[in-house]
Amino acid sequence: MTELVRNKLNGISFLRREGTGETLPLVMLHGIGSNAETFAGLVAALPAEWDLICWDAPGYGGSDHLGQEFPTASDYARRLESLVDALGLSQFYLLGHSLGALFAVSYAASHSNRVKGLVLLAPAEGYGMPEGGPLPTKAQKRLDDLQRLGIARFAKERAANLVLEPECNPATVAAVQAAMAAINFDGYAQAVHALSAGALARSASDIALPSLVLVGEGDRVTPCEQGEGAHWAFVQKAPNLPHTIRQLAGAGHALPQQKADDVAAAIVDFTGRQQNESTLSRPPQQAGGGNRMSYNVPPVQRAFKLLRYIADGNDCGNTSHAAKAVGINRTTLLRLLHTLAMEGMIEADGPGGGYRLGTGLISLASSAVFSRDLVQVAQPVLKRLAQDLGLSAHLGIREGQHIVYLVRETPNLHLVSNVRVGSRLPAHATTIGRSILAELDFSEVKALFTESELIGVTAKTPVTYASLAAQLADDKSQGIAWSVGNFEANIGSCAAAIHDISSEVAGAINVTGPDHHFLVEGGRRDEIARDLTAAAEQISRQLGYMPPRAAGERKLTNDKGGRLS
Repeated sequence: MTELVRNKLNGISFLRREGTGETLPLVMLHGIGSNAETFAGLVAALPAEWDLICWDAPGYGGSDHLGQEFPTASDYARRLESLVDALGLSQFYLLGHSLGALFAVSYAASHSNRVKGLVLLAPAEGYGMPEGGPLPTKAQKRLDDLQRLGIARFAKERAANLVLEPECNPATVAAVQAAMAAINFDGYAQAVHALSAGALARSASDIALPSLVLVGEGDRVTPCEQGEGAHWAFVQKAPNLPHTIRQLAGAGHALPQQKADDVAAAIVDFTGRQQNESTLSRPPQQAGGGNRMSYNVPPVQRAFKLLRYIADGNDCGNTSHAAKAVGINRTTLLRLLHTLAMEGMIEADGPGGGYRLGTGLISLASSAVFSRDLVQVAQPVLKRLAQDLGLSAHLGIREGQHIVYLVRETPNLHLVSNVRVGSRLPAHATTIGRSILAELDFSEVKALFTESELIGVTAKTPVTYASLAAQLADDKSQGIAWSVGNFEANIGSCAAAIHDISSEVAGAINVTGPDHHFLVEGGRRDEIARDLTAAAEQISRQLGYMPPRAAGERKLTNDKGGRLS
């Protein structure tokens, strides 16, 4: 069967193209201004044997509305569960576009045994607002515009914003507009509330599943940074699983309509790496026959596999054994070794005919790390952190006895930090300063200050060497520095140090806000500590920092000859 057929089960309307049963199904969840039909082009681009299910979200198309006035993503996830139960799907791939990504992640977080892998297209981060609370300004404007303009005019005015270069893609704009014109106000209003309550990266941090994130280079609705936030959350939770993020050129927000072929190729590649079935590893067919060009270049993949094999301590002296281990024939192995040696990526390792990583590769890696500016790396991470926690986030470095603030990101709330970029504050009195000082030997700290220079900003500020040493020792043992009114009355803060490739402290980041968030009893300490330390670790890794390995783990170091051992 190759046609999309309309069905309805348990109050959910959906389109289905039944496959041959040889592959796992793919369930697709649309965005806030879309419906099941928006996946029609993607369905046509995917292999004919695949079983594809495209739902109309509750309140869309023929699907029943949710009972809640202010639903969250978990409410949509429960309705999805009722649908897949009715369909008898024991395991499947799950795709979410835009707002649908929030629903997909919410479902996967509680049903990871049923989801083989997650595909997120132009994912929406959400606003992280309290459930049932006032809507953010942008979200409220959606509803105000919809009431003011009516559905048809609302769709006409918004459609072009979802398509990159709309003047060159009138058919795509028309398809987007037609889908948006099919919404109804109540269903859309419920979806707006779910978007407002959503926090994609935070939800993704609970999921240990293979993931593929696709973003459009010209997406003005959910910029690439939102997809990057989800991707890094997946990586941090399950670093040993395959996670891929790709930016599609020539694409805006409406990826399923504007880049159906490219999206299909990426999905086929992703699922092909999760299963052994040959039907899933084949690229999809074009309407006129012939294979679509794959995104992967197998010779390049084999070269990197060989480099990783050598990096693991295998010198390839026994070429037959090495070829078998890498999964290539001996002739291909010899050609790759010769090419990589010519390019300086590997070099001969003594008279035994083996190889080690070359200084050219080490030089490339060093250039990549040192080209990354601290502010450039930290800013997008802090932006996501501020939105996730609803607190202001900052980056600071130490200059002598003071902290200089380099980045300030604030959430979409009224209560935000009044610290400005360029502000200089005493290091010993601030959480950022304490996090940095705690990484130093206390003799270095004493060299920075005379005891008379330890000025008390509040009664909680350490003003003697003894009290400062005790405070820094406590900060060091916790790995983070806490403040509840230590620097400013009614303001709380928490900070963590960041490190660079040399393992030196490069600065610190913090979050600040009303002090009740930071209380030991009744506060949000666990949540704040989790998100803050994850952000500090992400920035440190992107600066080239490698944390100390656990006992027994093999450590890579450079010997005098540039060899990794």
